[in-house]
Amino acid sequence: MASSAERGTPKSTTSVAAEADAPRDVRAAGRRAQSDAGRTQRIVPLSLEARSLAARRFRTLGHPLRLQLLEVLAGGPRSVTDLARLVGEEHYLVSKHLTEMLRCDVVVRRQEGSFALYSLPNALTLKGVALVCRSVVEDRARLARLGEDASPDRLLLP
Repeated sequence: MASSAERGTPKSTTSVAAEADAPRDVRAAGRRAQSDAGRTQRIVPLSLEARSLAARRFRTLGHPLRLQLLEVLAGGPRSVTDLARLVGEEHYLVSKHLTEMLRCDVVVRRQEGSFALYSLPNALTLKGVALVCRSVVEDRARLARLGEDASPDRLLLP
C-alpha cells in the first residue's frame, strides 16, 4: 500500500508524531520494509491498449482447467489428445479452452504432421501464474495457522 507521501497527500500529524517517537532503528526498518514492498509491487506502466490486453489475459487464465493445462504444458509441447488424457477431460473441452488461450497468446500452436502441438510461448506467463498460485497457498496456510477460515471463498475480495 502506498504511503501518504507516495500518494501525494500530507501525513497526518498523528503519524508524524508517532514516527518521531519511534526509535531510530525501528523507523529505519519501517522505511526499508516500505522500500522493499514498493520494489516487489511495482508494475510496469502500460498504455491503455496494453492494459486491456493484460486484463483479457488475466480473464483467460481465470479458469481452473486452463491453469491445469498451463501446468501440463510447462513440461513441454503436447497435443490436444495428450492434454485431454492428462487432465482427465473431454477432447472437445480441452480444444475449446486451448483456442481461447491461443487467442490471447497464452499458448502457441505448431502443426506437426496431422497433429497440432501446443506449448508455452515463454516463461513469463507461467512465472506470473506460479506467483499467484503460491500466494494463494501461502495465504491459506497463514489463515490456517491463525485458526481462521481458509476456504476458497474467504480468499476472495468482497
